[in-house]
Amino acid sequence: MVKFQTLHLLHVLAVSKDFEIPQMDIETAFLGQDLSGDEQSIFMELPPGISRGPQEEVVLQLHKTLYGLKQSSCVLNKALHGFFTLHGLQQGEADCFVYFNASQTLLLMVFVDDLVLIGDLESVQSMKKKLNIHFEMSHLGPLSYFLGIAVTRVQNGLHLFQELYAEKFLQPFQFSSNHPCRTPLSPGTQLRKESGAVLSLHDDTLYRSIIGLIMYLMLATRTDLSYAVGAVS
Repeated sequence: MVKFQTLHLLHVLAVSKDFEIPQMDIETAFLGQDLSGDEQSIFMELPPGISRGPQEEVVLQLHKTLYGLKQSSCVLNKALHGFFTLHGLQQGEADCFVYFNASQTLLLMVFVDDLVLIGDLESVQSMKKKLNIHFEMSHLGPLSYFLGIAVTRVQNGLHLFQELYAEKFLQPFQFSSNHPCRTPLSPGTQLRKESGAVLSLHDDTLYRSIIGLIMYLMLATRTDLSYAVGAVS
C-alpha cells in the first residue's frame, strides 16, 4: 500500500503544479493474467461436471489466473511493473507503489487494481491510452476516494476528509452519541495503569481494535490526534 507520507507529498505536488489527478480501475484484474512467465507451474483439480476415468488422476495446468488463486495479486503486480517499466517509468525507491517518468511530469500510485495518475494533461492522456490498450480499464474521473480518504478539489488545494470512515467505526463501538471536542486529550494528561480496572481478554482485543482504527485516521488526515493516540497506545 502507498505510504501516507508519499500520498500527502504527491497531493502537495499535484496542487503546486496544478496537475490532473484522475483515478482508474483495472477491471477483472485477478482474472486472465498471464502465468507463462511465473517461476512455478500451477495446477488445479478438474472442476465438477468434467468426466474422467475411475482410476484417472487428472489435473489441469493453469495458463491464466483465476479468482481465488493465491498468486493472482503477485502476478498482477508483476504485470503492472513490467508494463510501467516498458513505457519508461521508474519505480520509486522510497515507495515501491509509486512510478514516475524521467521528466516527473507523470506519477502513478498503485493500490492493488486501483491507479491514481498525477501529471500534466498531455502525459496523463498518453498513459491512459496505453493502459486502455494493455488492460481493460474503468475511468473513474477525478480522484474522489482512495484508501478510505475522500478527496475534493478546491481552489488552490485539496480537501481530504474521512467522515464516512469515522462514522463506520464509531457505530459498532457505540461512540456515535459522544460529543466532539476541540482538544482530543488535554496536554500534560498522565494515564497510569493502577488508576483503572484491568481489562478482560475480550476487552483488551476490543481496545486494541479501537486504537488501530483511530491510528489510521491519525496517519491519513487527523494529525491532531497524534498526542492522544500516543498517550493511550
